[in-house]
Amino acid sequence: MNLQIDYQIVATGKRKFSFREAGEGPTLVLLHGIGSNAGSWCNQLVTLSDHFRVIAWDTPGYGESTPLNEPQPLARDYADALAMFLDVMQIQECCLVGHSMGTLIAAAFVRKHFRTTALGLTSCAMGYRMQPDDPVPENIAERLRNLEELGPEGVAQARAARLLSKTAGQEQVDQVRETMAQIRPDGYRQAMMMLAQGDLEADAVHVETPCLVLCGTDDQITPESHSQRIAEVIAGSQYQSLPGAGHLCYIDQPETFNSTLRNFFFPQPR
Repeated sequence: MNLQIDYQIVATGKRKFSFREAGEGPTLVLLHGIGSNAGSWCNQLVTLSDHFRVIAWDTPGYGESTPLNEPQPLARDYADALAMFLDVMQIQECCLVGHSMGTLIAAAFVRKHFRTTALGLTSCAMGYRMQPDDPVPENIAERLRNLEELGPEGVAQARAARLLSKTAGQEQVDQVRETMAQIRPDGYRQAMMMLAQGDLEADAVHVETPCLVLCGTDDQITPESHSQRIAEVIAGSQYQSLPGAGHLCYIDQPETFNSTLRNFFFPQPR
């Protein structure tokens, strides 16, 4: 799929945010994962814009978005940046979808800022719960070493196919690889440290917003059991398994992913 939604940039104070936007109606905000950016949501921007004003942001330190000030930010720091972005966009409330790292930001945002009418958590990243005096978890340290040694393009070449199912087409793999090659080392390092310190379950237990949790059965990065656990923690949430989908389920199986979101956020009357 070769869809293009142009980047836009807004600024507030010394901070700027880049994003993509399509459609009109209730606002649906999409938060990407650690190796991605706003452009990864191109299918959702086009397909879901018939019912929503769809906005995919670049997390601070991604795209043209200003990195956070903290060298080791927490999920709530990203959540505060999201609130700042919504303010400058004049968005009072929204439906919110987070993927992987974006689930940590989304849950922290819902806990701290009461502006979400419905929530989608996809391929949940639980976080490593690193405390201030703890060593950096080996998985995080290894990925940071890979970035240092290989650079963004090398990381993308080595990692992209693992984010999809084995049945994904070459066009999908190429899309993921091209997107991942655009990561900025400064933003990626900050996001990795947020993931190291993150604790999704601690924030999720406070979520009272209507919530849908999704995960692919072939997810090699964030096992489906993690997402199922988060669905158990959030009272009244719905869980939807996506058979055969990999970690980037919204790229791997966009039709199923989009219809599932649409049915949750925009249910048809019976």
